Amino acid sequence: ADLHFKDEDFESAFVRYSQALEQYLKLKSFENNNQNSIDSFLYNSLLHSIATCSIQTKRWEKGLDVCTTIINDSPNNSRAFHMRGVCYYHLKNYPAAKSDLEIAVKLDPLNSNAAKALSAVIELLPKEKKKKWFGLF
Repeated sequence: ADLHFKDEDFESAFVRYSQALEQYLKLKSFENNNQNSIDSFLYNSLLHSIATCSIQTKRWEKGLDVCTTIINDSPNNSRAFHMRGVCYYHLKNYPAAKSDLEIAVKLDPLNSNAAKALSAVIELLPKEKKKKWFGLF
């Protein structure tokens, strides 16, 4: 999967990372003990890679779902909020995109990509609001 990712073959990388996660979850279901830090690192790495590949291949809904899983497991994960904000943006849910990107910037003020994405979303929000109210009066 990593080789496909490095070659920017995100479609193949997505499939391989998804298969790896599936195998990991099958193995974990046989274990009765809690996750240790290595397991947690592997699990989070796979989820981040799947989220990134989802975004690169424009699978916005899948990216949204995976990022939500990451956030539920790790609510201070600025990268997941950033990626989920990008997914919301492409799904044209600008208020949700703004909210997630604001959290990403708050958690990591040095993340210039999240800050740029937030600015772009803020620019779109007034247009989105005008569309909603247009023709109601």
